[in-house]
Amino acid sequence: MKLEIELKTETVRTYALSRAIVALFAAHDLYDRAFVSSFDPRFLYYVRDEEPRIVTALALLERPPYGAVTEFLMRREGVADFLGVGIIEPERSLATGEFIERWQHRGRVLNVWTVNAERDKTFYRRRGLSITTDCPASGC
Repeated sequence: MKLEIELKTETVRTYALSRAIVALFAAHDLYDRAFVSSFDPRFLYYVRDEEPRIVTALALLERPPYGAVTEFLMRREGVADFLGVGIIEPERSLATGEFIERWQHRGRVLNVWTVNAERDKTFYRRRGLSITTDCPASGC
């Protein structure tokens, strides 16, 4: 199990939150034990720019929470490479067979959220995916 630190957004463009995350990882040597996820691609870029050893995850929604320009850019080929993200985190509705194959072919780890049903946990694990769940033990 790894610790996921999810940050919704960095509303004030001082990058203070990015620097705080970098300091947190350094202070507690979290590089191999945790990763940072966000729906906000700017935040992931700031973190990786400050400390490339931090693994980042781009969380994806069917209906993204950002504006039209960011949404357009996010749908372009190569954005995950530009951001330096190692993990793609789709909400469960996006994790279709085609989606999974496309990202696995690109060498990305996939972490599907939120997967609570045992049947769904088995489905994704058999395909080599990790999951985020509210129910780490069986039954929910």
